[in-house]
Amino acid sequence: MVLTPHDGDAFPSLKRMLHGLQSKKLSYKVRVRARRERAVLKSLVTLLHNRPDVVVRRTDKSKVFYVGKAAAFARKAMQYMIDTEAYQVIPNNECPLTENLRRVTTLLNALLKRGAINQYQHKTMCPSKGILELGHLHFIPKPHKPGTPLRQIGAAMHAPSTAMSAFLNDLLAPVFLRVAEATTFINSTGLIRALEKYVSEGHLQLTTLFVIFDVVNLYTMIPRQGALDALRRFLEKHLKHH
Repeated sequence: MVLTPHDGDAFPSLKRMLHGLQSKKLSYKVRVRARRERAVLKSLVTLLHNRPDVVVRRTDKSKVFYVGKAAAFARKAMQYMIDTEAYQVIPNNECPLTENLRRVTTLLNALLKRGAINQYQHKTMCPSKGILELGHLHFIPKPHKPGTPLRQIGAAMHAPSTAMSAFLNDLLAPVFLRVAEATTFINSTGLIRALEKYVSEGHLQLTTLFVIFDVVNLYTMIPRQGALDALRRFLEKHLKHH
């Protein structure tokens, strides 16, 4: 069955096709396999429910699950927090979400009062109180690397400062991309084209070295004030004629 986007009956036809597949009787072999896998899954759920010392997590860059000791997982997570000094454990019964919201709204109101931003910008950056959520840190294992280190994930999609961050990104990203266009590669195609140009201009020599490197904990290693100073110098240099 071929469904085209312009066919007015496409979605009803698709619905009928899916219903037919779901209603079709399974073969004996498939039924046996489904029962066996269901039994295995139930036994795993029961086992894990009775083993609080074991954790199951999705993994980074793979389709397998990580099963390991909860104590080892917690130790790696805590060590990361100690090494970066960028996070802290919130005590029980304490939630800084209200204070975070107050600080963001106070700052935005002060900027509006001083005329640094207009009403539209103020509204754009104001947090949506109905979906606010405290930013938090969690980890997923990287089994493809020795020792199964953890990849840190900062979840802050609904944090009080997220709208402000998005506004600033939309404002500043085009400036940076314009300046760094010649040395920034968005994807593999861009890199290949840059290499082809590099070769055609005669720069590729027998002594040419290609170097790759990875910065560990990049974002937490950059001092906040240092980043602000660097951003100020960057904008002063590249926006002086605007």
